[in-house]
Amino acid sequence: MATENKKYKRVMLKLSGEAMASDKGFGIDPEVVYRLAGEIKEASDAGIEIAVVVGGGNIWRGLKGSQGGMDRASADYMGMLATVINSVALQDALEKLITQNMGLVKNIARRFMGRGTEYEDLVQIGSIGMIKAAKSFDRSFGTVFSTYAVPLIIGEIRRFLRDDGMIKVSRDIRRRGTIIMREKEAFAAEHGREPKISELSELCGISTEEIVYALDAVCPVYSINETLGSSNDDDGATLESFIASDQDEIEKTTDRLALLGAVEGLDDMSKSIIRLRFFRELSQQQTAKILGLT
Repeated sequence: MATENKKYKRVMLKLSGEAMASDKGFGIDPEVVYRLAGEIKEASDAGIEIAVVVGGGNIWRGLKGSQGGMDRASADYMGMLATVINSVALQDALEKLITQNMGLVKNIARRFMGRGTEYEDLVQIGSIGMIKAAKSFDRSFGTVFSTYAVPLIIGEIRRFLRDDGMIKVSRDIRRRGTIIMREKEAFAAEHGREPKISELSELCGISTEEIVYALDAVCPVYSINETLGSSNDDDGATLESFIASDQDEIEKTTDRLALLGAVEGLDDMSKSIIRLRFFRELSQQQTAKILGLT
């Protein structure tokens, strides 16, 4: 269905229950439902917004039930249940048409792993690209949908990684970082070890300073409150607990022991003044009042 042949942009489709039963006259024919779903998807791929109203005559008709002596309201309620059954069958067929292409999205998403974004998020972003491809796809292009969708899915993921990172990095630096990461992975696969910066510089034809800068720019960003290990472990250590202290603990302990030794050599009044002023953090006036000093 070519987009230029569209007469309407929005369509309400009334789908009778009998149409889902084919020539059987009763029940649901899966092959017919799948064919109907394909036709609906084809129209949707052409950019037409479709609202589907589904009947239930292939399962139950309220009028016929009431004519047989059933309460009309009860008969109508049963008819509503029949429309729900048909709707679920049609929804299942439509979802299968969509999930058929999810393998393509997942395969593309795997190419971008290790760049600071979770795999599940990459799949979701890629799905947006697939939806955009479905909306703009035209069978008159003479190509299959998957071939048309691949560049749109890749473009959507690349756009997200470029524009929505926690730290904004220019496109040129990201491109350079991508090249370096690709060479790094290839080197590790061939030699069984991580390459040195000098080796990466030689492989990429980039200076060591630019290598370091680009790798830092594309390095994943983590929160210091992120829990290490299992995400279900509430008692797990955080990255913050592994950050080195600005103070030298050994030097701090040594100074404390030396101070305690010096205080022990003072008279009782001096010890009391130090204890009240510097350990209990009382003011000079409060300390004098407690010790009876002027």
